[in-house]
Amino acid sequence: MTSKRTNFLGHLGPMALLLVWAILVAAGCTSMSKPDASSSNESSAGTLTKKVGGAPQVAFQDSDIIPIMRSPMMGPMSAKVTIVTFSDFQCPYCRRGAGTLSQIFKTFPEDTKIVFKQLPLSFHPQAEDAARASIAASRQGRFWEMHDWLFENQDAFREHDGDFKEWVAKYAGMLKLDVEKFRKDFDAQETTQIIERDLKLAAELKVEGTPAFFINGERMNGALPFDEFARVVEARRAQAEEKIGEGDVPPNLYASLVAENYQRQLPMIPGPSMKDGEGDLGEPAEEVLRFDTSKLTIHPGQVRGPKDAKVTIFAFEDFECPYCAKADVNLKEALAEVDDSVRVVFKHMPLSFHPQAHPAAKASIAAREQGKFWEMHDLLFERQADLGEPGIFEELAKSLSLNMKKFKADMAGDKYDAEIKADTAQAQALGFQGTPTFIIDGTAVVGAQPAESFVRVIREALAEKQ
Repeated sequence: MTSKRTNFLGHLGPMALLLVWAILVAAGCTSMSKPDASSSNESSAGTLTKKVGGAPQVAFQDSDIIPIMRSPMMGPMSAKVTIVTFSDFQCPYCRRGAGTLSQIFKTFPEDTKIVFKQLPLSFHPQAEDAARASIAASRQGRFWEMHDWLFENQDAFREHDGDFKEWVAKYAGMLKLDVEKFRKDFDAQETTQIIERDLKLAAELKVEGTPAFFINGERMNGALPFDEFARVVEARRAQAEEKIGEGDVPPNLYASLVAENYQRQLPMIPGPSMKDGEGDLGEPAEEVLRFDTSKLTIHPGQVRGPKDAKVTIFAFEDFECPYCAKADVNLKEALAEVDDSVRVVFKHMPLSFHPQAHPAAKASIAAREQGKFWEMHDLLFERQADLGEPGIFEELAKSLSLNMKKFKADMAGDKYDAEIKADTAQAQALGFQGTPTFIIDGTAVVGAQPAESFVRVIREALAEKQ
């Protein structure tokens, strides 16, 4: 019943025996073959049952908060730790997160199961088609093989914008799938409904970016390094063992733990090296990586804080990126909690799929040339929803009482393009491809992390300077 795995989770070995009775009953959204109706059935919205001696017995109690029974999974249903991942096949941080999950599974093979939820982000043009491919493959029991291949070939997505379905269908053929069925399932309304169901759940859980993980209900955000992830897995395993000792039986364990842990959210500091080598997932980072910032340029007009600051934060951001706007608020909150020995250096990293990001970067530099960079910076994030409106940059410039003739001339030219491109190139040279990315005295903090995450890293950096 099991299918040969590729590099995501390795070989199941004897663990496959533990999966037989717990195969998901939803139509096709599983990495396993569909169970025979005589051996299992769904007796209620959240309970999987099996028949023992002709009488139905409860085998697994799903969670009403983060249900998993209708999603692809790997690992024993009796696992003490369940990791639910909301992921986007075109997100580079999700690719990194998949590599880390692989290592987690190999480290805790008897105690973890991994559940996949679709969260294709709207600004990734091929993400939904990739999700469709994975669901179509799951209809024939090969979700994880397609999952691995999509992440491995993520860099080629844009090349196949016009023929994505046929491109993935070729790989379906290599997996010995029924290719015509794969094509039909790719386009099927039921496939759309599965994606919409996962998107709805993500919204209910207030998942705002990818990757996002729930470990027995406890939220973790971002492409976390292995040691951070393993620490939480070990803590949740210990909690599960304590619950079992108190009388919670494995069929009820997951629902019970999610109910207890869901409101808890850990501040996590992702520190991935986004250098994935020859198109594979790369080795998961085993610690928060340090980056050499000595070659990063600093424009004095884009520095906030004292010149003799003990700690420097380089902020690579995109004015149209919603996560950057959120991170900017969180960083300001964090800076208010630490002493004044910290400075922030802004670096431009407008992403190509944000049409207003580059002109917004130019507007900030044009304002900088009149001594108003940070004022324009703040306005651009505050008015982010309006950046596509005609005349918005001139409106913001007028509100700052800038010399409009000079501002318009600076915006019309291309003299700032090289500077913007150089900033982006510096981020990419360090291995970063997405925003927001912060480097705090060499330590990377990726994504819209909560204020307490920034505070922790800043204080650690300040302590090192004592």
